[in-house]
Amino acid sequence: MRHTRTLCVALLTGAAAVSFGFATQPDRSRNQGSPIIHRKMEQMAGAMEQLDAALNEGDTKVAYRQLQILQESIIDAKAQKPAITRQMEDEQAEATTTAFRKTMAELLMATCRLEITLADGDFEGAKSMMRDDIGDIIDAGHRDFNP
Repeated sequence: MRHTRTLCVALLTGAAAVSFGFATQPDRSRNQGSPIIHRKMEQMAGAMEQLDAALNEGDTKVAYRQLQILQESIIDAKAQKPAITRQMEDEQAEATTTAFRKTMAELLMATCRLEITLADGDFEGAKSMMRDDIGDIIDAGHRDFNP
């Protein structure tokens, strides 16, 4: 009976440790980013892929919908702090967060220019903007904020 009681106490203690977060938490290295940023970046990548396909097919309706998803994801991500700031002093983290917000704002403006180009019926111009303007901003952002 004594062994059974000891086993029950051990199991309950272990369950409590897990339920209260005392167990080992997953590693959140600086390159993983916050869960919100990670989720929004995945949404952006998916929207970009679908937008590219819609532009190649000349499907304005799908292109507009994917642009909306892309723009909403950019706005949501812009409100976050990049994970790289976790290992910085406050002043440097603030400057990096400001630079991140500016980059995301530039990306948002580029998607708005793309939307205007699409509204003018210029699918080739929109594809060029995706590849060049938006692609360059995304590459620079990944280089600067997700080394």
